Amino acid sequence: MLRWNPTESISLVASYVRSRVFGELNDYNQFFGNNPYPLIRPNQYGPLPNDAPNRVLFWGILGLPYKLQFVPILDVHTGFPYSKLDENWNYIGARDEAGRFPTFASLDLKLQYPFHFKYRGHCIEFLGGLKVIDISNHYNPRDVQQYFASPNYGVFYNSVGRLWRLDGDFDF
Repeated sequence: MLRWNPTESISLVASYVRSRVFGELNDYNQFFGNNPYPLIRPNQYGPLPNDAPNRVLFWGILGLPYKLQFVPILDVHTGFPYSKLDENWNYIGARDEAGRFPTFASLDLKLQYPFHFKYRGHCIEFLGGLKVIDISNHYNPRDVQQYFASPNYGVFYNSVGRLWRLDGDFDF
């Protein structure tokens, strides 16, 4: 990770992470979480669904006139793994080793303004602003056709696209 502060109002950060996430693929949350999975399968050890071996992240805070702040964020990482399934939802081969989603890339931008106020003697800062998620509208699919016999096996779909948000953060 590198951090560079050329002036008091500019802060730039760059990081690269190389990781490997392996573990037991039948975790407690899979059966008792918010969206429990109805099938209990033999446990396997392998790459977890959130395994992304390479990740690059660039972000910064650039001070603009009138206390405005411009915050660009670039996130690029290896796609997550997925499994191959048969018609009965059984895994074909090892779980999470059928392939990977395409590389995820998103450029987010935020324009924010700091609001300062006191509450019971404490100085509180609220950063309110407008945020654009994935301004480049890069195709970042969230789903894949895992059924091996399907003519669409391995086809990715359900990319969200560009999103506009009102955003706020508190600093105590």
